[in-house]
Amino acid sequence: MNTAKLPVKTLLGYLPDEVLETLALDYQVDKHVKKLRGALVFKLLLYGVLTTNELSLNVLMALLEKVGIRHLIGVDAHFTTKRNSLADRLAQLDCGYLKAIFKQVLKLVNQHWPTPTVQGYQLHLVDSTLVACSAKLLGLGIQLGRKANDETHRYKHIKFSIGYDGLKPETIRFYDQQTHASDETPLKETIESLAFSAKDVAVFDAGLQNRLTFEQFNKPPEEKRFFVTRIKANSRYQLLAEQRIDSSTDTLVLEKESLIKLYTSSNRLLTDSFRLISAHLQDKPEQSLLFLTNLPDSLSALEVSQIYRQRWQIEKFFRFIKQQMNFSHFLSRSFNGIKIMAYVMLIGAMLIGLYGRFNDRPGFKINKLLFVYELEADLVKTLIVACHGEPTLLDDALKKHFGQ
Repeated sequence: MNTAKLPVKTLLGYLPDEVLETLALDYQVDKHVKKLRGALVFKLLLYGVLTTNELSLNVLMALLEKVGIRHLIGVDAHFTTKRNSLADRLAQLDCGYLKAIFKQVLKLVNQHWPTPTVQGYQLHLVDSTLVACSAKLLGLGIQLGRKANDETHRYKHIKFSIGYDGLKPETIRFYDQQTHASDETPLKETIESLAFSAKDVAVFDAGLQNRLTFEQFNKPPEEKRFFVTRIKANSRYQLLAEQRIDSSTDTLVLEKESLIKLYTSSNRLLTDSFRLISAHLQDKPEQSLLFLTNLPDSLSALEVSQIYRQRWQIEKFFRFIKQQMNFSHFLSRSFNGIKIMAYVMLIGAMLIGLYGRFNDRPGFKINKLLFVYELEADLVKTLIVACHGEPTLLDDALKKHFGQ
């Protein structure tokens, strides 16, 4: 008996065939394509990232040999394709199609389940992560290290900047140019790509330090973007006011709150003022932390620090998609194929995250296991019905099901 509050079938209902086919027509991804249609490729990739931890083209070809998988993605027993054909399709399929599927799922999820809030604000947790590949295999990408003979020059990296709201990924941006080795531009552009209201807050780490960006985020009123971040201990600023704080959490001791104006790298004093909250860790008094925000005074320094603390959720999300969703290696080494796989992985991660949240089970790993178990159990039930409980009739039942 399925006791799940949010069954897998309900979640997969956000990806109906009609929607996939409509989007395929919109993006003309099946023009002049006879076998590897867009919806088929998407379903195969989604099943692959959900059910395997070391996905490869060979694994995908093996999955296509399974009767149950063929039933799930909608191909008959006589369907055949080649490994090279699948690789070429990943390189050439319009990644805008996968982006549109991602947005469609996100839209439906937002309609049915409200985004969690902290202190009355909706958080946009923004961060970047790198995935490396041998420089001999990846023609494009970012190289780390300052010297040509540096060990890190053996690898090239693709940077992914993601917005996460504490429940699901909201957006993703891709960077393969050396000029984006720093997080300054990727984080700024990712934040700017998100819809903001007076009750939205961007939360990001010290990778974004440009004072002019902070000033831009502080533009009133329709363009203003509230944010909470950390700045370096040696940051230069002009002190306008200061008050001591007697407050703490289980990990943090708050010391004081200041009203400041920041200096830019060219030593120009910004016009706008910001709140600066000074603190240190409970177990490391010598380690000073500086939180910067443009949130109103109606939120206390403690509440601001609690908002920043939520940033760990995107770190946890990155760890999950890299360890459990095949995000740490490239199935395709074309930039287009890399984008396609990223969207598929985020869709899969979104489904698993929602499955866990609304079935009251914390964590990602166990929910992925249970999600796949339920998915395959439903598939077995469907196959049993299709062959009337007689395995030898399965092929005939599938042919009848697909009208062959």
